Amino acid sequence: MAAVRQHGWALEYADESLKKDKEIVMAAVKQHGYSLKYADKIFRKDKDFIKAAEGMEIDSPKIWFTCPELNYFDLTVEEQDLNSIEKISDAIDDIISGGESDSTAHLVLGKLGHYKNPHSNLDYLKMEDPDVDISDWTSENKGKLIENPKKGEVVFVYFYYYDHADYVLTKNENFNNICFEFKSFKDEAVLTRRDYSGFDLTANDASGGGEYRLEIICSNSQSFHGTPEGKDELIEELHDYLTTPKG
Repeated sequence: MAAVRQHGWALEYADESLKKDKEIVMAAVKQHGYSLKYADKIFRKDKDFIKAAEGMEIDSPKIWFTCPELNYFDLTVEEQDLNSIEKISDAIDDIISGGESDSTAHLVLGKLGHYKNPHSNLDYLKMEDPDVDISDWTSENKGKLIENPKKGEVVFVYFYYYDHADYVLTKNENFNNICFEFKSFKDEAVLTRRDYSGFDLTANDASGGGEYRLEIICSNSQSFHGTPEGKDELIEELHDYLTTPKG
């Protein structure tokens, strides 16, 4: 009881007898609605538990699913504005500050296919709905999440992943099918559109992982990788690159 009151999803690891315990299950779903998927099936069809878990209309058709989540923030800077160690340091401080306050969250649907067929097979998605098969879902590639910088520009990227993100998809009267629009990032399909006419997509929680990363991309595709803690090394690498004569 103490565990599920603090983290409702802990119900997943409870003994089967506890997943049939009305008080334990109710405490879990009130703390974290998504945990209802781990309860005994008698509760998953109970309107009182559905209402407590979702906090929405009990007759709304819903699909619960999980997958990793990307959080990122990017900043484009002119090369001419990076002509000193101090200015490069300021740019990296700006990207870290922006990433910590203004990063956006995007579901990671799965690995991308071969370049001749660059669609995702949604292999990271785990669903909890007996009426929906993964083969019924489609996806559409809308290009790169972060475009290569133009000549004379440098793109700074701050990003991190959560291993486990819980979402609820709610169908509405306009629902016909499920087609996710995504963009590519690190050879993965990242969901970029959340507003669809046929369904609503709502985030519940995200946890696990969370290692912060920095990437610097130059216009000729040269890139540098590191962490906020190792930013001094990145500053030196970028400064050496920008001040070294090309050609």
